[in-house]
Amino acid sequence: MVSTFYFYCQSESHPEKELALKLNSNMAFEFGFEVKEHFVLHASIDKSVIENTFVVEDNIGMYYHPYDSLFTYILEDLAYNFDYTH
Repeated sequence: MVSTFYFYCQSESHPEKELALKLNSNMAFEFGFEVKEHFVLHASIDKSVIENTFVVEDNIGMYYHPYDSLFTYILEDLAYNFDYTH
């Protein structure tokens, strides 16, 4: 799945949101489903990855960063929290 991330900034002196950074990337998930007692369906996110991230618009000078590993780590953390609460 192709995803676009928009990062905005604002401050007290500039209350309007301004686009700081726009990134495109590919996201992939592996989901697991398990039926337990009384036919209760339990969902889990088994694997998640973000790859091929590239900067579309850079208004703050971020240039190159290892965005794939950064966003994959964040996504894995969100998936872990999802699995933990569901």
